[in-house]
Amino acid sequence: MGLKRVFSFKSKILILVFLFMIVAIAIGINNKETDKVETMGTITVQEGDQLMRDIIPEILSVFNIDKQDVLKLLSSPGESLLLPTDLADWRKMEGLISPGSYKIPQGRTLKEQLVIWLNDSEKRLQQMKNNITDYNNLTDREYLVLASIIEAECLDGNYHDKISEVFLNRIQGGSKLQSCVTVEYALGYQRPYLLFADIEINSPYNTYLNKGLPPGPICAISTDSLRAAMKKQPSSQLRYFFFDYVLSEMFFFEDYKLFKKEGSESGERFKSEQSLGRHDKINKQIIYKK
Repeated sequence: MGLKRVFSFKSKILILVFLFMIVAIAIGINNKETDKVETMGTITVQEGDQLMRDIIPEILSVFNIDKQDVLKLLSSPGESLLLPTDLADWRKMEGLISPGSYKIPQGRTLKEQLVIWLNDSEKRLQQMKNNITDYNNLTDREYLVLASIIEAECLDGNYHDKISEVFLNRIQGGSKLQSCVTVEYALGYQRPYLLFADIEINSPYNTYLNKGLPPGPICAISTDSLRAAMKKQPSSQLRYFFFDYVLSEMFFFEDYKLFKKEGSESGERFKSEQSLGRHDKINKQIIYKK
C-alpha cells in the first residue's frame, strides 16, 4: 500500500508538470504569433501634442495617404458625443487622441484608427467620471476643452487644479478666459509674450475677444489635466496666474494689481536672463515644460 501511494503521488506530480509544460508551450506559441503581426509603424502621442504640429506628421509617416486626405478624414472621423458640434474641419479630432503609443497593424485604415481613438476617448472620460464624486457642472465636451487649456498652460507640471480653479472662477463670474494658449492655437505658433496684435486675431479660439470656452480642445490631454477640469474646485477668489520662464514656477493671484506688478518683474527677469526674444516663435512645451 505504501509503494502504491508513493507511485500515485509521483504520477500526479508528473501529470501536473506535463500539463504545465503544455500550457507554457501554448503561451509561447501564442506570443510568437502575436510577435508575427506586422505593423505599418507606431504613432506616439504625448501630453500637450497638437494635431497639425505633432500628430499629423506621424500619421503621414505611417499611413500611405496624402495630407489632404488625412485632413478630410479628421474632419469626419465617425460618431461620438465628444466631437465638437461647431467645427467642420480637421480640428474636430483635436484633443480626442489620448496620449500613448499606438502600433498600427498592416491593413488598418486611418478611418478605422480614428474610430478606435474616439472609442478610447469616450471610455477614458467615463472611467474618470466613475472615479470622481465631486465633478463640476460643465458638459463632457467642455471638460475636454478646459482640460486641453489647462494642459497647455501648465508648464510647471504641478498646478493643474489651481489653473482649473482660475478658469472656472472666470467662467462662473462671466469673465473672458483670456488664455494665451488659446490665442497661440489660433495663431499656429507660440511666443514667450504675445503681441497686442496677436490677441486681436479674429478666431473663435481667441478667448481674449470671445467669452466662454473655445469650440474645441487645443491639444492632447493628460490624466491630471482632465481630472482637474472635471473636479469641483474649492471656492476662492483666484483669478490670475503666470509662468515665470526664469524661475520655472507658476504664480497665482487674487489681486490684479499684485499680479501686474509681479508679472512685470517676471518680464524684466526674462529680458535680462533669457537668450530668446520676448516675441520669438517657439514651442514652449519643448523648451520650458517640466
